[in-house]
Amino acid sequence: MTQVVSLPGCSSACNKLSSTLRSEVSYPGDLVYQAELNGTNSYGYYSQQEIEVLSTCRVTPNTTQDVARALTILISEECEFAVRSGGHGIFVGFANIEGGVTIDLSVLNQVTISANNTITSVGPGARWRDVYTKLDPLGLAVTGARVDTLGVGGFTLGGGISWLAPRYGFGCDGVQNFEIVLASGAIVNANQNQSSDLYKALKGGSNNFGIVTRLDFFTHPNSINYWGGMVIYPGNTTQQQLQALQYFTTASGTGIDPYSTVENIYIYTGGENIIVNIYINSNGAAFPSILDNFTSIPYNMSDTLSTTSLLNLTIQAAPPNDARTYWGTATWRNNASFTAQVINLANATFQPYSNLTGFSTTLAMEPITREMTARSSLYGGDSLGLQNNTEDLILVQLGVTWADLGDDAVLEAAAQTFLKQLEAQAKAAGVHYPFKYANYAAPSQKVFQSYGKANYANLQKVAKKYDPYAVFQRLVPGGFKLSE
Repeated sequence: MTQVVSLPGCSSACNKLSSTLRSEVSYPGDLVYQAELNGTNSYGYYSQQEIEVLSTCRVTPNTTQDVARALTILISEECEFAVRSGGHGIFVGFANIEGGVTIDLSVLNQVTISANNTITSVGPGARWRDVYTKLDPLGLAVTGARVDTLGVGGFTLGGGISWLAPRYGFGCDGVQNFEIVLASGAIVNANQNQSSDLYKALKGGSNNFGIVTRLDFFTHPNSINYWGGMVIYPGNTTQQQLQALQYFTTASGTGIDPYSTVENIYIYTGGENIIVNIYINSNGAAFPSILDNFTSIPYNMSDTLSTTSLLNLTIQAAPPNDARTYWGTATWRNNASFTAQVINLANATFQPYSNLTGFSTTLAMEPITREMTARSSLYGGDSLGLQNNTEDLILVQLGVTWADLGDDAVLEAAAQTFLKQLEAQAKAAGVHYPFKYANYAAPSQKVFQSYGKANYANLQKVAKKYDPYAVFQRLVPGGFKLSE
């Protein structure tokens, strides 16, 4: 059996977990343990760094009550732990923990639709593929992820950007109720009528309050047919792409077409620059006019545009996993000239590393419009700090991937340098916007502070109320912490 150096209290915690939860506990060398690391059908951890992390044991609860039992044991032994929904958090410790205990929620994957089709109850370990498989044939939709393999829990607690965002806001805004296990072992519901302060905090507050064991989503009638797909362009169309992005973001912000959206992605692999656009219309309308400035760009190298299901579109959008990976994010006011400056900065920063094995960078440009952010107030508000925003914004996800462990330090340092320079240049250009999207952010980025002073203070207040002994600050070191 693979030897793991256990953190204090974790060997005894694993022994107690095994006595209490028996087959729900696995150890290095066990088939279940290894399957949860590597997964099948893209259901393992997303990044190679997290796959390499070995916890003393893993516990895979079958029920909410088993989550509460496991949590009580871990706290009694002062054992550090991580919680995994889908394992898409790429950084070491975010969804796995070296020498500690990992609580894997993959069995809590139920998808249940209410009798009147207005609420869909989903376990945090479900993947969005599971949700769309049930909802698509019924002509129903929730504010879910754009990639099929993402876990429901982590995506939603981090905010969540959906193809339906222009109509319904962030993914977290689409939650009617959270069932959550608190550090005390209590199982509570958080919604607009019960624990409403916790309800708001969970919408963007990540893993700082307890372990969410069920999410009840507002469910909306929707066309069975979507239109969209991926289109690949050569890098020499960049200026046309940026003008099209600026126009689309401004037009979408007016609410003129809440069914259409786009992701505009710049990819550099060392040999060439390509641009991958993902177009979506959730009402099935082909080539909507709001996208004309994109779809009229010549030199389309290939495309998958068709009328199809949401599930198929999210499968197409899924990026390859298992690489060594680094992410980061930034937000700025919609401005094509500055977006071009960001692309130039990325090319200058990462070009020296283009010959490294498996190297690539991506800059995924995503509109965050005033129409989208206004939706949060319709459902009790969230903690993201965007509900009073009156501007159209561009959010970027930086992605750097490579193959060799020996290149970790140099590429992580380059990514951090790029993010710092981007922030400085945005401020100098007068287009800086503070928001940091948790699901893309690098560990060094201050996510909760970016929500604004009032929201940050409120998150800390709610955490102290529901977790007075700071269990989820002390014993869950992964992710973004309110104590930082």
